[in-house]
Amino acid sequence: LTPDYDERTTLTTWRMAFNLVSSLLTAVVAPEIVKGAPTLQQGYTNAGIIFGAMAILPFFALIFVTRNIPSIDYVEDNPSITESFKAAWKNVPFRYATGIHLLNWMAVDLVALMLPFFITYWIEGGRQVAEVTVPVLGKMTTESILFGIFFTTAAATVPLWGWAAHRFEKHTAYIAGMAFWFVVQLVFLTMGQGQRNYAFLLAFFAGIGVSTAHVIPDSMFPDVMEWDELFTGHRREGVYYGVRAFIRKVTTAVALGVALQVLGIFGYRQPPPGIEVFPQSAQTLTAIRILAGPGGAILLTGAITLAFFYPLTRAKHTRVRRLLDRRHALAAAAVLTEEAENPIE
Repeated sequence: LTPDYDERTTLTTWRMAFNLVSSLLTAVVAPEIVKGAPTLQQGYTNAGIIFGAMAILPFFALIFVTRNIPSIDYVEDNPSITESFKAAWKNVPFRYATGIHLLNWMAVDLVALMLPFFITYWIEGGRQVAEVTVPVLGKMTTESILFGIFFTTAAATVPLWGWAAHRFEKHTAYIAGMAFWFVVQLVFLTMGQGQRNYAFLLAFFAGIGVSTAHVIPDSMFPDVMEWDELFTGHRREGVYYGVRAFIRKVTTAVALGVALQVLGIFGYRQPPPGIEVFPQSAQTLTAIRILAGPGGAILLTGAITLAFFYPLTRAKHTRVRRLLDRRHALAAAAVLTEEAENPIE
């Protein structure tokens, strides 16, 4: 939507603010829907139907509210998947931006997957539906409160990271936010069983880091398009976003699948329908704690390392844009000259 380095951060900030508010709504309301159903299985089914139906609608709206920016050159051929990967791999900033994106969202997805297990079996001792009385709001599940704090903090601090990315480099702001979240993930191991208020406090601090994870990577990725255009003469947003999305879906599915398999290996047992309290074994609890805390921290370490070596700074991107503008001006002048020399054609 914009070629400007900093305006891309601003647009991503707005986009992710709405994203996090929607996530907050889902995270708070979904456990309440589950609680109100006769069984857990029926509750999760109801939540899936409701939020799945709601998630469909915005995709239809996108057709009417988005636009394309006219490009100097469209690629006419239809490259194969192998050719698309090869073309994308030659773009060095793309490699870093994609690696950051993948590790970033794998960490977010892993933590989001493991937190309900962590709350249910470590904080609440196996109580399947644990409730806390909240002033004004009344009784709410522990999961709703924790995710509410988590996403409220993330949404509230989105402008902070947008400002930091404008004030400094995008990758510098990202490293700062991820380093903060990395520490929070390690601190998870210090939490004792039943320390509900401590869990709420860590959810608050984790939300600050998750806010960075939402804003910065998606604002970095569009910058690699100009790098590709400078060296190839083509704009291939579809190729790059397609490759990134494909890799992310595969790696995230593998990572989450592995995490669930680890729980199974360490003795996780599915609670029978209708049971209110179902504790897990000590080794299962250890696996849940490691996956919910240090597991995410390991992924964040990789993302931070890649961000440290990310090659496309604001100054380099500005220079790339300047060279492209010069090329476009020369191309436009050449077209005008050709038309002047061949007015009939």
